[in-house]
Amino acid sequence: MPSCKAILFDLDGTLYYQAPLRRQMLKELLLNLLRHPISGYQELRIVQIFRQERENLRYYTPEKFSAPLEELQYILPAQKLKIPEETVKKVVQKWIYDRPLKYLKDYKISGLDEFLAACKARNIKIGVFSDYPAEKKLKAMKINHFIDLALCATDPEINAFKPSPKGLEVAMKKLGLTPKELLYIGDHSEVDGLCAQKAGVTFILISPKPKKNIKIPQIQNYKDLAHLVFEER
Repeated sequence: MPSCKAILFDLDGTLYYQAPLRRQMLKELLLNLLRHPISGYQELRIVQIFRQERENLRYYTPEKFSAPLEELQYILPAQKLKIPEETVKKVVQKWIYDRPLKYLKDYKISGLDEFLAACKARNIKIGVFSDYPAEKKLKAMKINHFIDLALCATDPEINAFKPSPKGLEVAMKKLGLTPKELLYIGDHSEVDGLCAQKAGVTFILISPKPKKNIKIPQIQNYKDLAHLVFEER
């Protein structure tokens, strides 16, 4: 891919294996439920409803709501559960943003550090665009020093979840690149892939197990991506 000047990554499920992390967090949530039945149940429900309402906002348009995504992601679960927004924020911060951090470096996808180092050696810019905040996760994975740009769907200048192309468009503007000069890597063809398609950006699917009936390039780890990207330069 000789025209590739930057590679942008999704984060969850793309830079680390998401399934084992989710199993670990579910285990902790259930243990918390056993130890503290009342508060544990509430926290479990908040996490579930937060994720559900966030998915419902995937096709959000600013015209439909008066508040931005950063606020809506807490407002809607709070309304559904009839609890204060601040309670939702505290539980989400605890279980979705903070507790998983200590496990991330153990679940990094094979070949990631070596691939990022090789990109830097070739002056290929590296960025992350995720539906969730990235900075703390990148530090926990000890790869933040490789990253030139980190964007989240709830950033004010984006305010749109994938598959909206807004995040990739903002990334290209910040990096000063055209769609042909950017490569996007993600683990969901129907979300990440569609986002890239709408932005006119080349997409590669990363999946531990090859997916059938998908007519897009696939890799299983970052050794595969290195062969694909560097051998064509």
